[in-house]
Amino acid sequence: MYSQKVTQHFLHPHNVYRMEDATHTGTEGKAGEGNYMVIYLKVEGGRIVRASCQTYGCVGAVSSGCELADLVVGKSPEEALSITPEDVLQALGGLPLGKEHCAALAVGALRKALTK
Repeated sequence: MYSQKVTQHFLHPHNVYRMEDATHTGTEGKAGEGNYMVIYLKVEGGRIVRASCQTYGCVGAVSSGCELADLVVGKSPEEALSITPEDVLQALGGLPLGKEHCAALAVGALRKALTK
């Protein structure tokens, strides 16, 4: 069973779009081989001012990307790098057993975006 927050992110994915003016982009997973996520960030003045994602996966992947985008806005890149998959899971109210990897997918893409 999915939490209300997960369901809302999936039904109304407000952060799911390709950000054309992103300053940082990171990917995790392999396109065409299961879950795959792209994280887009716009960093200005040392802060993340916008974040979005594109994901090819299940309800857990879509909601994890959306929630991660919400979590990073307003943070410095250094602060954002401290976000863990557990932080995403907690913010979502959890994911069903076997779907925890979706939060790790989002965090992995974020870390790649910020460490290139």
